[in-house]
Amino acid sequence: MKQKFYIILFVLCAISNQIQAQNSSINELQEKKTKSNNLFINAGAIIPISVDVSDVYSLGYNLAVGISLNVYKKKLFIEPSFSFSGFQKEIINSIKENTNFICVSLPLALKILPNKTNNSLVVLGSIDYNYINNYFSSTNDDTNENMMKGNGLSACIGIRYNFISWLAIEANYCYMPMNLTLSDDIYELYETNGIIVSKTNKFDFSQLKITLKYSFLKF
Repeated sequence: MKQKFYIILFVLCAISNQIQAQNSSINELQEKKTKSNNLFINAGAIIPISVDVSDVYSLGYNLAVGISLNVYKKKLFIEPSFSFSGFQKEIINSIKENTNFICVSLPLALKILPNKTNNSLVVLGSIDYNYINNYFSSTNDDTNENMMKGNGLSACIGIRYNFISWLAIEANYCYMPMNLTLSDDIYELYETNGIIVSKTNKFDFSQLKITLKYSFLKF
């Protein structure tokens, strides 16, 4: 009787182990089939932190498009993107000062708190190349007067929280020391009026970006 009991127990254990192994294989297969790459759009606001910018502007805008590529176990992603951002302020009637940024960014995203739902917490870090154009514009005759231009690298760190798989909020701090060069016309105007200025000057465009990230077209 005992032998029959042990045989039945052994058979049940073997069946249970086989079922668990099959379920594990199915889960692994489903995990592999889950699409982890996607395209995304990122849009939101920029808050200037440095005195160089906050003395002139109070708020800016940011729009980015990019691609998110899984590089390690759906925890580490590389997310190259192209963005357009800037500030605008009315100086006097119909005259506005504009500072625009065109940026190519190479961020890394590390998922640190994933769970079984679609929520997750992600740490972000990136090195960006920026082109900056500062100019005055008139709404009366649609003319622009270039003031300064420049380019250079910046570094950003931040955090992202996914509400659901396709929507997240991000906060990034970007350190942006940039050298800007006065346009020839403006520099000659200063010289003509006997004003001595340096043609190239360093400005701090450091800023806080708060944006929403919408992911689509998974593959």
